[in-house]
Amino acid sequence: MKSTRFDAFSIFLIALIMRLLFSFYFQQFYFGDFIFKYADTSSYLNPILNLINNGEYIGDKYLTDSRYFRPPVYPLFLGLFHLISPEGFFDYIVASVQCLLGASSSVLIYCCILNITRMRRAAQFSGFVFATYPFALLWVPILYTETLQLFCILLLVFLASARNISITPVIIQGILVGLIVLTKQYLGLIILIPIYIIILTTRLTVKQKIAHLFVLIFSFSLMMSPWVIRNYIASGKIIVLFSKTAGLRFTLNDMVAFTHFANKFDENIIENVNSVAYTGKILLSKHHEFVTKHKKDIDEAALLAYQCGGSFQEWRMQSSLEQPPYQNCNDSVATRFNLLSEKFWREVPFWEALESRRDSIWKIISKSDLVNKSLSLNKYALFKYVLFKYRVILILMGLAGMVYILIQKNKKREQKLIVESLIFTAIVFYSFFCLVMVQAEMRYLLTPDVLITIFAGVIPAALVAKISRQRGPKAVLITTNKS
Repeated sequence: MKSTRFDAFSIFLIALIMRLLFSFYFQQFYFGDFIFKYADTSSYLNPILNLINNGEYIGDKYLTDSRYFRPPVYPLFLGLFHLISPEGFFDYIVASVQCLLGASSSVLIYCCILNITRMRRAAQFSGFVFATYPFALLWVPILYTETLQLFCILLLVFLASARNISITPVIIQGILVGLIVLTKQYLGLIILIPIYIIILTTRLTVKQKIAHLFVLIFSFSLMMSPWVIRNYIASGKIIVLFSKTAGLRFTLNDMVAFTHFANKFDENIIENVNSVAYTGKILLSKHHEFVTKHKKDIDEAALLAYQCGGSFQEWRMQSSLEQPPYQNCNDSVATRFNLLSEKFWREVPFWEALESRRDSIWKIISKSDLVNKSLSLNKYALFKYVLFKYRVILILMGLAGMVYILIQKNKKREQKLIVESLIFTAIVFYSFFCLVMVQAEMRYLLTPDVLITIFAGVIPAALVAKISRQRGPKAVLITTNKS
């Protein structure tokens, strides 16, 4: 017991020091400066500031949809520290608290691996890997959800790894899943972990499995209900998950329809948005037969977006303090691009239409597009390149650790079941990013990455144990001969 406490404390201390050093010293070498508020920060911060100052939870007074875009957990988290922070210290206090959460996540990983494998050395290695994992460190100082959401997710995994499938842990898991969804909506896929374990465990009868699933969904729904009720009162509609306009002025329905269309060609969305916003032209390099056949419709839609599409005008003019220039053709732009998307799926052979999704599989795993672009970005490009490659190595080590556990005859079914649930959920996440969120950012991948890389310490630990066993008898033999 004392040894595991010492391990946990050591990992926590290493993780905390790494996060504090990065947040308040080394982040300048990655971001080029000390950055606490980034692009999406305002969409989390504005709703809670408007609630505190004006009594209304809304991101932008000109956008009704921004009442529903950002679920409340992370804005409330920021709001708490906004209320108690002295003037000018808000960013530093939030970053410090996120350092503590990140360090606690490292301890959770140690506990998870210890519960699953019963291998102390594997737990030590895995905890250390996450404590020093660059892509977990990157988002600690930034006012983004990643650090908080990872802590909640790893707490859920820890509960699952304890292999206690009584009603109380299931209730807590349902509440945690609700908190996770109310932090970031697509993370609702994480509910697959407890569902997978409940359905496939051999320790429950069919009736008990149904009862546990009911309790899980009920506690989850109970956690979600205040948000849904509030949305119904505000809109007269049942709104659970919402992302249509992103709650931002330059992501209205015309931009959404455009990106859904452009994503089918695996193009660089930012380059295309810039091209349409500034020149009225869209750049498409794949599916030539379809593009040639519908060139007139594509060109007209892009030109209309340039001339009077509210999102594209906002992108071009950045009139952030004024009412967005709708000019009454957003719906027309959206209609044109939606029709083109429908024609694409009807006319392009299905397997060919999935080409951009197939290409995304390797990009999601390796982020090779970001690696190649990084080499020409700035003087720290080589450092970033090494980090991206390190990420791939850790994913492969994590997968190897999972396979090692699954093929071990001395591991119980419950231990293997947890590993199966994590790899299944990670695959579902990656598939979601490949098929739906084709342009997934690096930080989106952090959740499925961690579900796999928490096992990165298993193989090194097994190798060390094997070497120790081989050396043990030799040491005894030498001693015997001397005697």
